Amino acid sequence: MAVLCLSCSLSDKKGESVVPAEANDWAMTGFQRVEGVGAVISPDAEQKFFCPVRKEVVRWESDDTFNPAAVTYNGRVALLYRAEDHSGGGIGTRTSRLGLAFSDDGIHFDKQSEPCFYPDMDSQYDAEWPGGCEDPRVVQTEDGLYVMTYTQWNRRVPRLAVATTRDFKTWEKHGLAFGKAYDGRFSELFSKSASIVTRLDAGRLVATKVNGKYLMYWGEQFVNLAVSDNLVDWEPLLDEKGEFLKLIVPREGYFDSSLTECGPPALLTDKGILLMYNGRNATDNKRCEKYTPGAYCAGQVLFSATEPTKVLARLDEPFFIPEADFEKSGQYPMGTVFIEGLVYHREKWFLYYGCADSRVGVAVLDERQKVFDKVLVPSTFNASNGVALPYRLATPEPLACGKENGKYPLVVFLHGAGERGTDNSSQLVHGGQMWLNPQLREKYPSYVLIPQCPWEAFWAYEKWPVSFLPENMPYAPDMPPAYQALKELIDSCIAMPQVDVLRIYLVGLSMGAMCTYDLCCRFPNLFAAAVPICGTVNPARIAQSEGIEKIAFSLYHGDADETVPVEGSRRAFRALQDKGASVRLREFPGCGHGSWNPAFTEPDFFSWLYQQRRR
Repeated sequence: MAVLCLSCSLSDKKGESVVPAEANDWAMTGFQRVEGVGAVISPDAEQKFFCPVRKEVVRWESDDTFNPAAVTYNGRVALLYRAEDHSGGGIGTRTSRLGLAFSDDGIHFDKQSEPCFYPDMDSQYDAEWPGGCEDPRVVQTEDGLYVMTYTQWNRRVPRLAVATTRDFKTWEKHGLAFGKAYDGRFSELFSKSASIVTRLDAGRLVATKVNGKYLMYWGEQFVNLAVSDNLVDWEPLLDEKGEFLKLIVPREGYFDSSLTECGPPALLTDKGILLMYNGRNATDNKRCEKYTPGAYCAGQVLFSATEPTKVLARLDEPFFIPEADFEKSGQYPMGTVFIEGLVYHREKWFLYYGCADSRVGVAVLDERQKVFDKVLVPSTFNASNGVALPYRLATPEPLACGKENGKYPLVVFLHGAGERGTDNSSQLVHGGQMWLNPQLREKYPSYVLIPQCPWEAFWAYEKWPVSFLPENMPYAPDMPPAYQALKELIDSCIAMPQVDVLRIYLVGLSMGAMCTYDLCCRFPNLFAAAVPICGTVNPARIAQSEGIEKIAFSLYHGDADETVPVEGSRRAFRALQDKGASVRLREFPGCGHGSWNPAFTEPDFFSWLYQQRRR
């Protein structure tokens, strides 16, 4: 029996913790979808291939493309994705083959016209036909060998298998991963989803030994650990009853209440062994009410590097959930972000995942996020109404420059609708990085507050407005709960002794710009300046606001904005002029909704802002 520093598995009881950690600093969080990019791999019915088993030409990726492996190859990202033809009527009834695509930037891929790996009339025919080859994961060795684990599906029992290549053209199929273990005892048992432990070495995820063995976490209904000397023949660990040792299992009432299925290759870090996994929410009374029944979300668990079966910590909330439309439509409409591929490329982490068993998506984590956390310190504000509002706060350097009467200005930066959530990171996507600029921070030392709006809220409005035309913008006399929490948070920052109450500035993007207008209308005696970018407001609100003329306004908008029409800023400009406010409007010809990009590069963007004083 294989034994490797066995320890207790993680409890599946709600409310019990492995480690009462104060912070999940071990986890890789903050992955972001790429703006303007949906699925990176989609089906193509025009791709044809002569199937050596059927002896005919098939449209091998006509129906669905999903569940990808990823690895770096010759300085590029190589993506191996599961592709289904039209030979069956649904999930598990078609034939799967593995497509291959390459990318320079990790986002835009060039697909090969034929699959690179598929069932054939070879030694693995009985294991792979007719279901095919599914759900790959790939790691590389120090000498350039690529080792792929995948699921062989003969429509009787799915089983883990191993194949190797050096060029993704010529493959050697080694057969079942557990075929030789315990005299073949597990050859016919259900097994899938393997994550070989790797380390980051010169930008590559390289298979690495721990305690003299290669390690592989695997499993769908639970997570087990297997060991190997050669990356091909694996031996799963057993418990005292001779059954698979269960390291983590589904947890009632959590996002992973039904399944805990291994994701991309595990990563050896200075904290331990980090395993990302796919958690499926139950559909019965064991499910987590916060997530759609049956939805797949992504979780993380940390194992000890010295005792790889020992759980050190586990996220109670998923770090990535299905939100985009293409993640909730397809073969599996309950919602799926099924993570399988992880690469480090161009100083960023790229996480590739299957979308509703139909497409391939990508999310990116910039390693420089750690700098964000040092400058823009994350925290949570618990408002009096019970709303918990994530936020970031930058504190000025202790410099004399910019300091008046021992105090500094406060900039309140309000993000757009696409950055809502609870991860306390998404709100930094547009504009967050500029506050890291040391020259900017030295020239204009200030407090910078960047709160995050809950996903179900819309800052100043109860819900998403039906139309963004100025005359159609609503007005709610009572502030919605998240908006109340925002105002309390702003007030708490203004109350800090080193904040200059005469220099409180608002900067808002899109939804945040709409909130900027509303704050100025409601509390005109609070702010010195406001910068609404691609925003809109009902001009009647401005006309009715007493004292708004005391605030200086700088408006920015793209004249080709089809999301929030430029007329919103034009009407606001005229209404503010009529009130006697100091206001300017800059339009960017041909620019769409992302007018914050040219706005932030305007030569006087910051100098104008920081010279304003409340009148």
